[in-house]
This record gives sequence, structure tokens and C-alpha cells, in this order.
Amino acid sequence: MRKLILYLFVFCLTTSVYGQRIMENLDRGVVAVRHKPDAVFISWRVLATEPENFPFNLYRTTGTEKPVKLNPQPITGGTNFIDTKADFTQNTAYTVKTLVKGKETAGSKPFVVPANAPVAQYLSIPLKTPAGYNDASRWRIRAGAPPGGQRTGQLL
Repeated sequence: MRKLILYLFVFCLTTSVYGQRIMENLDRGVVAVRHKPDAVFISWRVLATEPENFPFNLYRTTGTEKPVKLNPQPITGGTNFIDTKADFTQNTAYTVKTLVKGKETAGSKPFVVPANAPVAQYLSIPLKTPAGYNDASRWRIRAGAPPGGQRTGQLL
């Protein structure tokens, strides 16, 4: 009987530990690309602690000008926007602000689209070669693969 009570006690302790959500400390993650000659696609992240249809306001800062709100009504039901009025000859920064009980919170970290950015539906991210991978003819590196080869430990 004592063993049964002990097992139940341990079971209750372990299930409550595994019931907790493990989360990373992420920011809004705003990203913008000039996806057409006359448009910028802006996207951002909804955080796990936010409810569905959480409202957002999106701001564009062109060069040294003051920020301009791009949406007439709060954005809900999605986390992206297409800006067709950007000035591509200047650096353009995009910032997202959330609305909590009708009041704007502090803005996200701005994402800057450089002046005269090329049209592309992706961002090019340079990779740093890990130590020991200097001979490019001998090694092929894939993004996401840990140093030393594939996840199985085999070289490519």
C-alpha cells in the first residue's frame, strides 16, 4: 500500500512538471522584403502568449522622416501586410505595435529595407564557416546541420 501511495505521489509530481509550456524568449520578428518592383511584403510573429485576432498597427519610417501608420484600422486575423507606397530610394524601416485595451504598446525592433533593395522573395543570409571547415573542396555545409556532419554523424 505504501508503494502505491509513493508511486502516485511521484506520478503527480512528474506530470505537473511536464505540463508546463517551455518557451523561448522571442521578439516580434518583423521581416520585410521588396517582393515586387513596387511593393514590400512585411511579416511578423504572433507570440504564444497572445490571443487569437490580436490587433496590430504597422508603421513605416522612410529615411529620417517621422513614422507613418500604414493601416487605417488595426490589423487582426493575420500577421502580414503589403506596402505599395514605399520610397525605394531611401532606407525604409518597419515597426509593429500591439494594441492592449485600445492603447499601443512599445514598438518592435525595426526591420530596415535598404535603399534600392533588389526585388526578391527571400532574404539572403550569409553563413559563417565553422572552424575546421576551411577546405571547401573537402566539406559541404548545409544550414541547420551541426558542425561535424549530418545529424547521423556522417559526412556529406
